[in-house]
Amino acid sequence: MKRRYGNRLVILAVAVESEEVAVRDLTKTLGVQVALGKDETIAPFGTITSVPTMFIFDQRGKTAFVFYGAPKDLYTRAGRALGSLLKRGDR
Repeated sequence: MKRRYGNRLVILAVAVESEEVAVRDLTKTLGVQVALGKDETIAPFGTITSVPTMFIFDQRGKTAFVFYGAPKDLYTRAGRALGSLLKRGDR
């Protein structure tokens, strides 16, 4: 997604129950920003019941989409969601 949308998209992952070494390795592998968080970090987002949980925010910082788990079509669904948001943002 980052390659497709470039600077129009910011990706930030928050790792809550992962070891710091594993998070650092993942950061290098994926090339995205990963923050180490605690329960207090994710509390404003409500109870997280699935891992991963993906929040997509609009240009104003409002939650536009939430995806739970990692179904096979996650990339397609998230891509459509991002495309619709970025298209609206161009207007």
